[in-house]
Amino acid sequence: MRYFGNGLRRRYRNVQVTEEWLDEKRRLTRWETPVGVLTDVHHYDAWNLSAHLTEYKLKGPQDFAALEFMLQDEEWYWDQAAYEQDWRRVGECGVPQFYLKFRPMATLSGCGWWESWCKNWDKGRA
Repeated sequence: MRYFGNGLRRRYRNVQVTEEWLDEKRRLTRWETPVGVLTDVHHYDAWNLSAHLTEYKLKGPQDFAALEFMLQDEEWYWDQAAYEQDWRRVGECGVPQFYLKFRPMATLSGCGWWESWCKNWDKGRA
């Protein structure tokens, strides 16, 4: 088993994130920032195991300000308890793994989140 685990988490200080199911296969995510609102919609497969975007966050140039705010406001952190829970759930069937979902849009913020994460990711680990 590859790519299971939810130890690497993201949170926002000043962005409110909500999710709602539009129907049995479509989930809307909404990011409310002080400078605008972004939404996207994921459409899930027959088994609800994978999804693809049917509505993207950026719908026009007016959305860049909210996206930039959101990227500068995000904080990545390690959740050891979630990691250990995933490890117990899967047992000897695999090793928890994850990958950073790096996208070119992240560079728009110019906030250096990648460098910061690399320097600080293991703080607090034994």
